[in-house]
Amino acid sequence: MQYICGCNKREDQIDKVTSYKIQLSAFRDYDRAMDFQYELLSHGIKTDIERSGKYYSILLKDIVSLDEAVALEQLLKRNGFNTILLS
Repeated sequence: MQYICGCNKREDQIDKVTSYKIQLSAFRDYDRAMDFQYELLSHGIKTDIERSGKYYSILLKDIVSLDEAVALEQLLKRNGFNTILLS
């Protein structure tokens, strides 16, 4: 069983994924999440905020292909973001 790019999917499950998300950050405080979202928007990066338990995650959503998601995640990492690729 081999997992690919930290997205918790085995190779035989990759084709079943319909879209990917990249998490850019997570905050306990909604106002801090909003501030970070506005900062990203000022650089042309449109994100969504998604609540999960106590945390508000800043996400790039609806990335349709794994290749696109991996390329975008690598670009963000080269520009100083600590990202997580999700499916």
